Amino acid sequence: MARGEQTLLAHSKVNPTGAFKWGILASAYNSGGFSGDHVSRCLNAGWDIAWRGEDVETLGILSAHWSKLVGRGDSVVRFRGVEDVASGWDKLAQTIHWWHVLNCPEEGRRVRKQILDGATVFKTALKLIHGWNNYDRESPGWGEAVKRAESLAQTPSDWLSLAEESVAHDEAFGRRALDRAAALSNGNRLRSRVAEAYFSWFDDKEASTQVGPLGVRPDDLRPRLARISGWESSASDLFDWLWSRVNRESLEQIAEADWGREKEKHLWALRSICESGFVPIRYGWWPGGVMSLAQWDKAVVPISRALCCSILLMASLENNLFLADSTGAVLVDCCIRIGPEASAMGERLLVWLLEVAGLEWEQSPTVLFLLLLLRSSHDPDDVRLGKLLLELSQLPGAGDLGNELAHSQCKELLDPLVETHLNAICTRVPRAEEVLKSLGFLGGLEDIDV
Repeated sequence: MARGEQTLLAHSKVNPTGAFKWGILASAYNSGGFSGDHVSRCLNAGWDIAWRGEDVETLGILSAHWSKLVGRGDSVVRFRGVEDVASGWDKLAQTIHWWHVLNCPEEGRRVRKQILDGATVFKTALKLIHGWNNYDRESPGWGEAVKRAESLAQTPSDWLSLAEESVAHDEAFGRRALDRAAALSNGNRLRSRVAEAYFSWFDDKEASTQVGPLGVRPDDLRPRLARISGWESSASDLFDWLWSRVNRESLEQIAEADWGREKEKHLWALRSICESGFVPIRYGWWPGGVMSLAQWDKAVVPISRALCCSILLMASLENNLFLADSTGAVLVDCCIRIGPEASAMGERLLVWLLEVAGLEWEQSPTVLFLLLLLRSSHDPDDVRLGKLLLELSQLPGAGDLGNELAHSQCKELLDPLVETHLNAICTRVPRAEEVLKSLGFLGGLEDIDV
């Protein structure tokens, strides 16, 4: 324990953002039966670091530890001191949550009313409503906060955000706020979000259709942050090719994937996507829920499954969902089954994902690996494969890629692809076997273990 404390002290001098760890160490001392001096020393060490950094969140965490390990009265006194200086740090709103954690909801409500009374910008009022919705919905004052936000809302984005925060608590007001957002919306991206809200929240297909499509063209989803030299990229090519080949019966099969539940609502959303050629900006339950299920259903034809995968991959970026090692792998398998034309367009989609997410994206090694598999499936002699392998090996986190995929839900799907197509490039690309082993693909040519 003493060695751990010395290590944490050294780390804290380099990285003060880890001050919350002192609370964890204090809890460990307490659990180990050490004296209160050890506990207090650790809590005070973390407190001093967090105070110097004006870190209200960490001070709140340490106050919670103080309440449990030392005493609630002492923790309340200490956190009141935090509140006294938080305004000067421009972080007073952060104290509301921690007053609730310390079982002092009346103090949190007092601070919230203080902030609301002085609110002059929309975002301030909206954050207070969000806090109300999260952990104090039944307390008085919600309506007052909504009225203040309503008086401060100016842009269509403001009205859409207000509708989103209020619709579950007051559906009639949520509808009025959404109507206001619709009336002011002037950009395709925002209008698609409003249209999706009419459909998802109120099941109002007519209003949704009048506002606009439930999305934007794939290549308009995100700006490119990088360029992958020597490779073409497109979010639209594969999507357009797939939806133009999917008939109503196939869409109905996808819509029934969740045991037929809400089939008509899922089907309407699927048809809207295919008839407009627009994709959702972010993952939503209609039709995201059934697409997530249908992608795995081998009774669904590869073209339909690939369509589900392409839409899910594109929409998942907005929600920060990490689907490369699951949905991405299914897409590669489906494209290979469909044929070289679909595989070539699948490559362009994977390159687009890399370009809009950036090579620093934590799933970049997986996406590059899937690109390697897909390209080698129909052109193992492509001279770019060697460079692609080298770039993959140089990405942070790539060294454990083989082990990660070995424990992914797509192991059984990837096994035959890896065995067939990595073996193929190992016989053609110089140093390929050496690089693949460095990525965690052990066992050589005869038995590559994924």
